[in-house]
Amino acid sequence: MRDGKGSDMPRLLHPTTSFALFVLSLIASQTSAESLDDIGTVPGADTIRPFLTNSDGSVISGHVGAPGNTAFRWTQATGMQSLGMLPGGLFSDAAAMDVTGSTIVGRSGSTAGQRAFRWTEATGMQSLGVLTGGFYSAAEDVSADGSVITGFSDSATGLRAFRWTQTGGMTSLGVLAGGTESRAEAVSGDGSTIIGKSESTGGDRAFRWTQGTGWSVLAC
Repeated sequence: MRDGKGSDMPRLLHPTTSFALFVLSLIASQTSAESLDDIGTVPGADTIRPFLTNSDGSVISGHVGAPGNTAFRWTQATGMQSLGMLPGGLFSDAAAMDVTGSTIVGRSGSTAGQRAFRWTEATGMQSLGVLTGGFYSAAEDVSADGSVITGFSDSATGLRAFRWTQTGGMTSLGVLAGGTESRAEAVSGDGSTIIGKSESTGGDRAFRWTQGTGWSVLAC
């Protein structure tokens, strides 16, 4: 429309047209927000459970069922990659990864029984062994740089929380007074502090362990 001076006047949209454009914009926004990226699966797998990622989301890990659990690692460059199993094993489960996603820890079956493992691209999957007299072990967490691993292992004196390093190997953290077993659940980013649970004369207790102070009970 032009006014009496011949200038262009802004054209107003019909209310129905305005509402339709609003709805289309809303649908487009929701579609964009709800879009997913398909990271695939391991050939032959019938289920997949991704539940680990590194600090920037560039590495994903978990396990697939094929038909037994098999740990996997995914990156944009490599795609879905099976971590395999220890020799003679029928399963592997990832439990944690370091901040870069270059080190993954967990547990795997083997000819010797269930073993805690450490996986890197350079070494592949390696067994961390068991404590003296033990039959099985499992890794539960790893420090930010991948140098300290914690978990639990059977031993000649019962189930024990452990701390593992490349130089020291697997060492028992012991148990609270009167207890028969302990489990380490997590380690701090710098590897200096470990937390978990232990039996004691007073029942199950949460604990905090550091190299400097050893055990301390987390009071209720």
